[in-house]
Amino acid sequence: MLEPFGIGPATEELYYMMLKHPEMDVQQLAKRLDWQEKRVQKEIERLAGLSLLRPSLDDPDALRPVEPDIGLEVLIAREQAVLAERERRLKECKAAARTLAAEYAERAGPVLLDTEQIRGADRIRHRLTRLLREARDQVMVFTPGELAIPETGIAGKATQDAISRRGIRIRSIQLDSIRNDKGRRAQLQRLLDHGVEVRTVPVLSPWGVIVDLEKAVLSQERRGRHEDVAIVLTGASVVAPIAAVFEQVWLSATPLTLQDQRRKSELTDTERALLQLLQEGYTDAQVARRLAVSPRTVGRVVADLMAKLGASSRFQAGVLARRRGWLSP
Repeated sequence: MLEPFGIGPATEELYYMMLKHPEMDVQQLAKRLDWQEKRVQKEIERLAGLSLLRPSLDDPDALRPVEPDIGLEVLIAREQAVLAERERRLKECKAAARTLAAEYAERAGPVLLDTEQIRGADRIRHRLTRLLREARDQVMVFTPGELAIPETGIAGKATQDAISRRGIRIRSIQLDSIRNDKGRRAQLQRLLDHGVEVRTVPVLSPWGVIVDLEKAVLSQERRGRHEDVAIVLTGASVVAPIAAVFEQVWLSATPLTLQDQRRKSELTDTERALLQLLQEGYTDAQVARRLAVSPRTVGRVVADLMAKLGASSRFQAGVLARRRGWLSP
């Protein structure tokens, strides 16, 4: 309930316990919560820093909980101040971005409209990102072999947010081999979650991206070169034949669905129970006792779940698990 204020389940549990039993000391609280005293002291310091505890008038050495209506009012005021500061900084960032874009456009000079060669993975990705954000209708992607530049661009959160809001259709053709590639599973899930349509074929040519049937970015063979090289084609008459090839391959390709991904990512009963207990605020030690396993096993299962979800933290794992429907509300 107090998570919007940056207060985790454990800290909230201690706060409510102190509200119910203000007479309890650290030792009694630790025993009641089944925590170590060191942890109780740490959480008490956190509550005091949030102004939810204050010195007792009867015992200046003791801390007593502040009533929720008073304490939360202080936290709300603090959040409002933080929000106002963020809005101010956001306005400054937007102004700086407009200035930088204008200066870059002025220095870049005229752009070739028919054919343009781009060298280097960073420059190619930058150009793709700009094209994707300017897309109005649809995007077609060929992504063979290993993780390629267009796929990383499309999977980027900022790019996804920018194009998803406009309802742009994105289709991606990839190799059949990705269906059994554990390393790619999390990224494929992210693409599918964002509404990207994915189909697979046994063999595919070098990568390419087609935007609105007007522009195409195609990879060029390296032939001994160590840097990535791409060519940008502009004009409906030039791009139309490439789009026709995409449509032909698309019709014969096999769809990859969310159900396909979920079948490969189904949870065991232990994983599902563990996720639910962690969501409810239980510690690793408490989860281990309830599941009759060792704390080390809990840590290993959590690590496996994070890898399966492609998460870098427990918080992110919880968000992704809820998004996939692995956790009940």
